[in-house]
Amino acid sequence: MLMEKNETYTATCEGYNEDGAGVVKIDGFVIFVNGLIEHETAEIGITKLKKNYGYGRIVRLITPSEHRVTPVCPVAKPCGGCQLQHMDDAEQRRFKQEKVRMCFRANADMEPEILPILKAQPYENYRNKVQIPVQFNKGKVEMGFYQNHTNRIVEFETCHVQSKLSNEISAYLKQQFARFSCAKQIRHVLIKHAHRTGEVMVVLIVRNYPFENSEKLTKQLCEKYPQIKSLSAIINRREDNVILDGKEVLISGRPYIEETLLGCRFRISARSFYQINPYATEILYSKAIEAAGLTGRETLIDLYCGTGTMGIIGASKAK
Repeated sequence: MLMEKNETYTATCEGYNEDGAGVVKIDGFVIFVNGLIEHETAEIGITKLKKNYGYGRIVRLITPSEHRVTPVCPVAKPCGGCQLQHMDDAEQRRFKQEKVRMCFRANADMEPEILPILKAQPYENYRNKVQIPVQFNKGKVEMGFYQNHTNRIVEFETCHVQSKLSNEISAYLKQQFARFSCAKQIRHVLIKHAHRTGEVMVVLIVRNYPFENSEKLTKQLCEKYPQIKSLSAIINRREDNVILDGKEVLISGRPYIEETLLGCRFRISARSFYQINPYATEILYSKAIEAAGLTGRETLIDLYCGTGTMGIIGASKAK
């Protein structure tokens, strides 16, 4: 069959790719379809064709899965932030467990036993970091996340996976960027929110600093949100997708915030890596240290460690 773009076909989803898109085969030709759940039958519209595979969209859902749910986020479909909100919790965990199995199968030619995924609560407002692109388009400030495979920003009022305080600060900054007419200088906003200590870091990724009204903007931001213990600007004039590159200017407070994890206290800077789900991290690190079977006689080496969280936490059980 000679397949063409914009044609429609009826097909049944056979599984998922590594990003969670549904996989269908039309006369043996693989098509990836965002938002399609395994075993669902749908009318698929072809949107893009490559030599050995293509992409499609759901035109009409014929047989919906029992695992299909309505996404809690109104912009979940166009937004590139979350890919699995159309699946219930059980199907999301099954997909992730199968993804681990596929990694071992493809890269190590192994079929190990994959233990059930451990759930972490809460399911909403858990992230401790958000990085939001900013654009000035047709006289309007736009803040949100990029639509998949585009540079178009999908705006949101509330992101359900970010902390409530991060959402509040980003909404306030959007208003202030418009008020002070400085959005053209802002490229991204980075917010880190330490859930256990409550401390907040705000980083403005800018083309120039200082810029017009920057002092008023930052002063009012810190006055409104005393939780902000670190406010800085990174001057980035690059034309690519590298965001945290350039000179960092400390505007207010410390160059880091502090967070606690499993009895230890850590300093988190603008560029340092720290796990984004603090609740899942506690489970992950506890299980990893338990699996290491430390007796107190070992020397513990933490390689590629970021802020050194796992090594520092495990140190009390090593030599």
